Amino acid sequence: TWKSSWDLWDEWVRDNDVTRLRACLAYCLSFQDVDRIVVGVDGKSQLEEIVVASEEVITVLFPDLSSDDPKLINPGNWKIL
Repeated sequence: TWKSSWDLWDEWVRDNDVTRLRACLAYCLSFQDVDRIVVGVDGKSQLEEIVVASEEVITVLFPDLSSDDPKLINPGNWKIL
């Protein structure tokens, strides 16, 4: 259902030479009103990876991947996808 969005995302990540983690964190932190974000982790190494990625500043234009589909934007639905 969202293949074109995933394809655009994959192409953007590849073209900008960033990891998906770094891109996601940078996008959230690119908003002037956002000082902090909440993330979930499975362990210490994952948390360390997130901290390092969040400290790297990237200045790029992010693609428009907006969606109003509740199956995609509601994390409670992700288990059934």
